[in-house]
Amino acid sequence: MADDDDDEVFFTPDLFLQQDYVLQSFDFGGVVQDLYCSQAASTDFDLTGQIVWPISEYMAWLVRLSPAAFAGKRVVELGAGCGLSGLVASQYAAATALTDGSDVVLDLLRRSVALQRERAGSAARSEGRCVCATACGDLSTGCCCTGASASAAAGVLGAADDGGGGGGGSAGAGSSACLQCVCKAESHGGAGGGTSDGDGSGSCAACGNGGGACACATDDANSGSVGSPQEGRGSERCGELHVASLLWGDRRALDEFLEAFGPPDVLLGADVVCWPAFITPFLLTVNGLLQTVKGLLQASRDARAAALYLGYVCRATSTTDALMARAAALGLDIAPMPMPDNPYDAEGRGPASIIAELKLQAFRVTLGSSPAALEPPPWPEPGDQDPLLTTATPC
Repeated sequence: MADDDDDEVFFTPDLFLQQDYVLQSFDFGGVVQDLYCSQAASTDFDLTGQIVWPISEYMAWLVRLSPAAFAGKRVVELGAGCGLSGLVASQYAAATALTDGSDVVLDLLRRSVALQRERAGSAARSEGRCVCATACGDLSTGCCCTGASASAAAGVLGAADDGGGGGGGSAGAGSSACLQCVCKAESHGGAGGGTSDGDGSGSCAACGNGGGACACATDDANSGSVGSPQEGRGSERCGELHVASLLWGDRRALDEFLEAFGPPDVLLGADVVCWPAFITPFLLTVNGLLQTVKGLLQASRDARAAALYLGYVCRATSTTDALMARAAALGLDIAPMPMPDNPYDAEGRGPASIIAELKLQAFRVTLGSSPAALEPPPWPEPGDQDPLLTTATPC
């Protein structure tokens, strides 16, 4: 009779997990973005985020051709996958969060963000500009600390390659050219040692951001200002860039994200509602984000409104019908978002050159004026079934 040990099965879920990533470069009219992705011909249905799909390139072009919509804004990409459109947006935005619900995909995003941060630090050091700390890739690991004035350089900013999350270390070469810009580490989980602008508040003296990590502030002698991508590869400027988990349809997850990152101005999503079952949780999260921003803007008498730019591929009319019906029920307005005029199409390298079997399109989603838009999101209870999806078929 065989020993019990002979019946033991050694199995790990990673056995069939494809994580052979390559570094791929994308050029959107001179705005270059590098990232890690899988070039596998197929993947598991819940790991589609490992691959850069045509709709992601389409949305990256939309960002590239609509810079005013992202310049100086706080941007969140939902279901980011490889994060292509969000990373391109980060070259314009004041702050960007790449979110996903898959741990495997989040690890992939962290690799791309680490590469972008490393290049930003190298570019800053070579040009005598201030340098971001390497610990600013996750909302859970602290904030992105930036430069200090010459008089406050000592002991304020750690060098970019020291792994620090704030205070400690020396400012390093070139930091005297930077305005003092500090961030509030406790707003990002308390990790790292935040610096202060002198009044002990932990707010940013240069950009006025007291609620979180701030983008890199430079003086007039430096051209790396937030809102215009520098020439080069992959956002070679210092800015706030995060990777965070965000589960859709989960009120607690949304609250935790908002507490860490703060309210966004712009949302991005690329082909994130392919499966009908994703529609309701996704739109609930979108509704919650837009309502949070609307409440804050109304309190400050600001007439602006946040919006979601949603890249969409219609694979089944039932999925599209369910998306539109659920959006209307939640008080969300969905309008087609045409691609801006693009001079690069004539050169054969604009969005028209993207190879795709199905039509690529974008929608602009905002809170409407119907009574439903004024109601709190109807967060589901365990076991709830969405009646709109009971007859829908997978895309």
